[in-house]
Amino acid sequence: MKNPVTILQGQISHQQFQQVLQALPEGGTLRLERVQVRLQETILVSKSLHIQGDHRDLSWIVGKGLEFGLIFQGAGPWSLGNFSLAQCGLKVEDGRISVDACRFAHHAAGAGILMEGHARGRLAHCEAIGNLQGIVLSGHCDLLVSENRCLENGDDIVFQDHARGAALKNDGRVWVTALARPTLDADFRAELPKPKKPEAAPEPEPEEEDEDAFEQLLSKGLEEGAVTLEDIQEAFEEYGLTPDMFDLLVMRLADEGIEVVSEDDYEG
Repeated sequence: MKNPVTILQGQISHQQFQQVLQALPEGGTLRLERVQVRLQETILVSKSLHIQGDHRDLSWIVGKGLEFGLIFQGAGPWSLGNFSLAQCGLKVEDGRISVDACRFAHHAAGAGILMEGHARGRLAHCEAIGNLQGIVLSGHCDLLVSENRCLENGDDIVFQDHARGAALKNDGRVWVTALARPTLDADFRAELPKPKKPEAAPEPEPEEEDEDAFEQLLSKGLEEGAVTLEDIQEAFEEYGLTPDMFDLLVMRLADEGIEVVSEDDYEG
């Protein structure tokens, strides 16, 4: 027996959308055809179901002011495809999910889509546009993230905590933090380079040797308990690093108990 299908068209209120989801049987499919749904509060989905739109330019779910418009909890499985979620995020807590050709847009206060817990599955051919973070994998989740397009996000794709899986052929910057260990098709790991070792010169004279810029920065911070923003900038210029490494260096210094202050505060 085929899974039952419910079709929504036109302008749909929050109450109508919630009632349809509640009435949909386990494993059922909700078809969105040229739809605009206006959410007023977060909707929790704890049963297996499938939401399929006709095209992400034609079918929209909008949750203005909400942190998350949809939260999926439980074991799933779920599948989502060919619709857009705007001005709010989507969260998956555990379970198996497949997301294809969706758009997560204009959630300036958070993630377009957040996978956490032990979520697993795949996220492919999607767009993340204008979010604070586009795609975030956290906890112990394990997903294949492939061929997605990320634009105008604070961070595009983030693997954090103990997240695993793979990020392949995506158009966007991939960040890997903490103990996350995904497979990448290019090295976008947000890690500081190891300090350079001074090149050995024949018969070097100790008084003329230059100390490595980062070693000098750490030594100063450990001795005085703080470094200035100008100190960090000098180290950056010597290494020729890109600006997106600045915050990471500040966090590394903080882990060593070294405070970063402005020049005025330092002198005061």
